[in-house]
Amino acid sequence: MKFLIHTGSGIGDMVQKLPMARAIKEEYPNSQIDFLMKGSASSWEVNNQIIELQRYVRRLYWYNVENKLHCAKLLFQLMMNCYDYGFVRDAGIAVDNEVPSLWVFRIMRWSGCKKVVGFLREYVDVYADVPDRAHYLERDRITLNAIGIKRDMKAETIDVSLTDKSILSSLKLGRKIIALSMGTNVYKWTENGKTIVYDVKTWAYEKWITLAQELVNNGYDVILIGGRKEAEELHERGIRIPENEHIYNFTGRTTLKQTLALLSISELTAGAEGGMMHCAAGMGKRTLTIMGGSDYKQWTPAGGEIVNLNLECSPCFSTRRAAYCKEHKCLEGITVEMVLKKILSM
Repeated sequence: MKFLIHTGSGIGDMVQKLPMARAIKEEYPNSQIDFLMKGSASSWEVNNQIIELQRYVRRLYWYNVENKLHCAKLLFQLMMNCYDYGFVRDAGIAVDNEVPSLWVFRIMRWSGCKKVVGFLREYVDVYADVPDRAHYLERDRITLNAIGIKRDMKAETIDVSLTDKSILSSLKLGRKIIALSMGTNVYKWTENGKTIVYDVKTWAYEKWITLAQELVNNGYDVILIGGRKEAEELHERGIRIPENEHIYNFTGRTTLKQTLALLSISELTAGAEGGMMHCAAGMGKRTLTIMGGSDYKQWTPAGGEIVNLNLECSPCFSTRRAAYCKEHKCLEGITVEMVLKKILSM
């Protein structure tokens, strides 16, 4: 059996789909499973690192309809695989009455998938009747049930032994470790030819740093993680990480495989909803996720806990309301004391 699974374009999206691949492998041990994402060569390079850290998915493909030459080559490669099933995630579902994109359905058809499975009844061969706001593991469980695969969805899918543990030699640890993931990605909303960059996920850097100091005072070592974006923003805003032998700042200094090695030795990872939180869950680690504009019912990392204010305007992520929000009460109202108390209780 051969399966092609459509995923989102982020690291978290890759990790969220790995439990589906694991369930398929448990049902069909000799199956071939590939991922397909919308993106570019550069985004493929980043996300392919997740593929290198697991043992269920054979290969990650990418498409972008504006790159016609690449798409032609892609279709030829996909056609050669003769997939039995092509799974389409929530692409195609309209948001705020926007026209849905149907390109992934076309690619599944043109590449010769024998049956396309998904949520838009008129475009698929096998319809998955998934409730609104279903958690991603439940959504994929229902989707697999639609083709007769009835398996528990196990979130632990990343092989810790494949991470880059060389980074751990720089640590001198004697206490329990808390990892703090300080960043997430910004998003774009386009309307009437105007593009708005917005962020309804990120907690303030100053709060993360204060939280780190409070955790040290409570007897923990703290690892701060983030990418190049976070490192540049800290520098541009003149925000300094305090010098403390119990605070390890790896912001902008590690590869993905090194970052996951750091998460693997942590008692708990706290952060905004995003890729690193889902990676931690994928390694079976405990997580505490700050949920601002994200929908906690759908996107809470598997098995983890959250801090969320449950405001009337939430969730708003991927909507016009998020793009035009100026107050961000859902994030600003979450205090250091609230997060510290939750971490200590866990």
